[in-house]
Amino acid sequence: MFRQARRRAWEHKVHYVSSLGAYCVNSYNKRQVRGYGDQCANSFISRQMAMAHFEQRYWCYRNDANNMFHVPWPAGTQGKTALPYDEPQSDDATFEMGDTTRARIRRRPPTASQMSSPKRQLTPAPAQMYTSIQKLEISQVTFTQKEPRTENFTSWFCVNDCEALLRRGNTLVMKIVLSSALSGRYTISLTFVPSYRPRDRFGQFRAKGVAQNKSDLWLSIEIPPNFPVGKYNPHISIALESSDDVLTHFHSKFIIVLFNPWNTGDDAYVEDEAVTRECLTDDVGTIWRGTHRQMTPLLWEYGQYEESCLEAALSLLQSLTADECRSASSVSRAIVARVNSRDGMGVLLGSFAGKHASGMHPCRWNGSAPILQRFYRTKTPVRYGQCWVFAGVVVTLLRALGVASRCVTCYEAAHQSARLMHVDRYFTADGDLIHDASSDNVWLYHVWTEAWMRRSDLPSGYDGWQVLDACSSERLGGTQRIGPCSVVAVKEGLLGKQWPYDGEFVQSEINSEIRYHRVTPTAGNVKNAKCVLALVQQGQVGLKIITATSKRGTPADITENYRHELIDSKAHVTSANTTPVKTKGCTFELCTSDEAALGDNITLNIKIHNSGSLMRTVDGRVVGKAVYYTGAAVKNFMSMEFAGVVAPGKDSTVTLPIAAKSYMKVLTEQCLLQFFLVAKVRESKQLYLKPHNFQLCPPRLEVECPASINEGSNVKVKLKFKNVLFTSLSRLLFLVQAQGLCPQREIVYRRLALPGGVAMAEFSIKAQKKGKFIFLASMSCDQLADVRGWAEIDVVPVQATPTTQTTPIRQSTLTKQATPT
Repeated sequence: MFRQARRRAWEHKVHYVSSLGAYCVNSYNKRQVRGYGDQCANSFISRQMAMAHFEQRYWCYRNDANNMFHVPWPAGTQGKTALPYDEPQSDDATFEMGDTTRARIRRRPPTASQMSSPKRQLTPAPAQMYTSIQKLEISQVTFTQKEPRTENFTSWFCVNDCEALLRRGNTLVMKIVLSSALSGRYTISLTFVPSYRPRDRFGQFRAKGVAQNKSDLWLSIEIPPNFPVGKYNPHISIALESSDDVLTHFHSKFIIVLFNPWNTGDDAYVEDEAVTRECLTDDVGTIWRGTHRQMTPLLWEYGQYEESCLEAALSLLQSLTADECRSASSVSRAIVARVNSRDGMGVLLGSFAGKHASGMHPCRWNGSAPILQRFYRTKTPVRYGQCWVFAGVVVTLLRALGVASRCVTCYEAAHQSARLMHVDRYFTADGDLIHDASSDNVWLYHVWTEAWMRRSDLPSGYDGWQVLDACSSERLGGTQRIGPCSVVAVKEGLLGKQWPYDGEFVQSEINSEIRYHRVTPTAGNVKNAKCVLALVQQGQVGLKIITATSKRGTPADITENYRHELIDSKAHVTSANTTPVKTKGCTFELCTSDEAALGDNITLNIKIHNSGSLMRTVDGRVVGKAVYYTGAAVKNFMSMEFAGVVAPGKDSTVTLPIAAKSYMKVLTEQCLLQFFLVAKVRESKQLYLKPHNFQLCPPRLEVECPASINEGSNVKVKLKFKNVLFTSLSRLLFLVQAQGLCPQREIVYRRLALPGGVAMAEFSIKAQKKGKFIFLASMSCDQLADVRGWAEIDVVPVQATPTTQTTPIRQSTLTKQATPT
């Protein structure tokens, strides 16, 4: 009979079988239990009587229709929160409760004498065994935030199935509606169960009270400033002091807890309100690229309030423990590690070799939200990104979690694997650099992230801005990441294990020296050739470090935050597009056109000044090549020699014209060129080496839209691009988006753009939200990849009269209907 009970229990998906019987509740949630066994075959008993057969320490509940949880209740812990299991135990019971979540009653098991008689088994439990709580059910549970949500910007997030979204230090109000009135002393327990790890319990709050025929119970909870950030399912239990029965409820909707930069007890607290506005609440900012003489702004939409961005940030914290989720430094380090997907487990995959056929070209992205939305939807890495894309995504994730952050650009950033504080470069006697001779390189610019936080793991005085880099060229700690590294520690030169994390690499990026080695013979093979150290240059790395400000188009120079002023810095701070080199008797200055557009001829001027008292004869060579922003060369397009005699105290200028046709065939996506100057004075045998980086101005993409429009009206947006090149453009693709108004949209231009012709695209959207928005657009084709444009639009309420002139956009550029403090 017992074997038959086991077999039937398996058919009915019952996990509890004993000599007393096997019990189940069918999927239709009927209040009947079928019992099998030698004492109760083919008999129906009440649900309360069936549950009484189980031991006192067991309890079960179900979250939804697809997930079953088995919760033990250890003996002697009445009224405490239970711990869910992923797999059923041998003596646990499983109840299918349908699609709704309902509270259940725990009962003491009957004695053996009570179960000895079949007649006694069919008799329902006596009325005196029930208490007032047994007849109750939790009808509704709601969570609200005491503080106005507009004050901490939590109302601007677009999150699905979220009951409450609050910051640490805020007050959470819980309202419980019972099916009938409750009387007596009671204890309410609220436990935060992580949605991604049900075994853990990150926090439990209890409150006692006395109810007098009340069906509504209220509980106000102040979230501690060090509470672990994350996504939780609340578990509620209500117990009466006069009874051993406990009423439980597992809430299906989530509660999200974020960092609070307005709370002084939080690790992410920011005292300056201007920093909070610019580096936390703004969802549009500027990322700087180009060269240190031609700094080019890139308007970037962070979009931390958009759909799936916050969910993506929370999903990256699944591997952290409760203590790690309390610290802003641990959370930011985990975010940086998961953004880079070199191991195939992160958000974004990098590509720096110019081959992007299997994904999106990094220059096409206009913001972080489309990247995070695609990653959260597909759970696979997005292809592709480069340093500014990585930095923008990290800023979006940190701002969504409540950590103030910003993008920082370092021009002439050294990248070398050995961390020896020097970069080795090799050149031939003809003055041509050998790029494949060493893995060391100097990037024209490199973008990383700064985050503001308190560092409790460091001595006092090292709080504030911390360096975070998800696009590190070195594998540190098994992961492509850097930071958080204190900017103050970098400036003071503090290295070692006591100063985490990865400060040596950050210092090598901005303080390395450059060593030039002459290779003879000119075979290009450094291993078999003879190398002689020809020149050592200091102060040529980390020339300028800038970040964005509230004034669009105006950067803030923060170089002094990273290092002290160089002694010979005056030798390197010059006017636009000039590169001076000082020697014992001569000064060299390489000049190019200030703003040469793509397709224009370039004039290269070499100014030589003889400050000595003797005549000097100079022989030199200039080699021009197209390069990527990482400093990697594509192909040489020119090589010119020059010679001249300079009188004492006089100047001499060498002019070298460069035709546009010479560089157009080898140009890269960001229109970057590098001229390498090698000069030698015959009399003094002095050697002079200097690279000069130059960026051509790409053509602009015109975005036309009305300056102001009524809410609910249709907006027509027109994109125009004029081909200024000498060749036709093929496979044109327009990408446009406006955060909060228009999601990312691709428009394919299916015709050739002839030389001098205009390619146009037009689309229409409905302005469903009021506010000020920015349309960001980019155009790419087989010949060009970094053509951009933008336009502003103001959506006003219907009762207001739209203006005809463009209104300056406010600093926050947020698209939600709220007023920042």
